[in-house]
Amino acid sequence: MKELLERINELVNYISGLYVDSCLTTNREIVNSISKLQEEDCIVQALPPSILTSKVHILIAAHYTFKSFKEGFNISRKPYIEFLLYLLGDRQVQRVISIVSNEVRNTEYLLVVKVCKEGTKPLTLSNCVKTPLEEAIKKFSDSRAIERVYGIRCRDVNEASRNVLLRTVKLYIDNV
Repeated sequence: MKELLERINELVNYISGLYVDSCLTTNREIVNSISKLQEEDCIVQALPPSILTSKVHILIAAHYTFKSFKEGFNISRKPYIEFLLYLLGDRQVQRVISIVSNEVRNTEYLLVVKVCKEGTKPLTLSNCVKTPLEEAIKKFSDSRAIERVYGIRCRDVNEASRNVLLRTVKLYIDNV
C-alpha cells in the first residue's frame, strides 16, 4: 500500500508539471495531418471530445506515453499513437485506431490536444478555437460514447472517469 501511495504521489507531481493546450475544430482534415503537428517532447492528437473523461486522464496517458518511450516499452513507434493506446486502455494498435476513427467520423467537433513535458509554444491552428481542456470535456463528454469506446458501463461521466482512470493505470502497471 505504501508503494502504491508513493507511485500515486509521484504521478501527481509529474503530471502537474505538464504543459497542456487545446482547441476545438470542425475540420476533420486535421486528423490526416496530425503527424506534421508533432514536436519534440510533445504529443499532439485530435480527439472526439465526447470520449474524454477528464484532464487528469489525458495527462496520465501522456505521462505513460513519455515514460514508455524513455524506458523502451512502447508498442508504437509514434508517440501520438502510443498516447491513444494509453488513453483508451488498450494495447492493440489496430483496434484503437479503428475505435477512434469511428468516433471521429461520427462527431461534429474534434478537440486538438497538445501535451508537452515543458512549456512550449501554444497551438496555432487555423479554424481551431482555443478552448480550455476542462471546459471542452465538461461540455462534450458523453457517457454513452464513453461506454461505447471504453466498454465501461457507467451511470454518469464522473463514474466513467474513475473507471477509465483505473483502467489506464492498470494497463501501465501490467506493461511495466
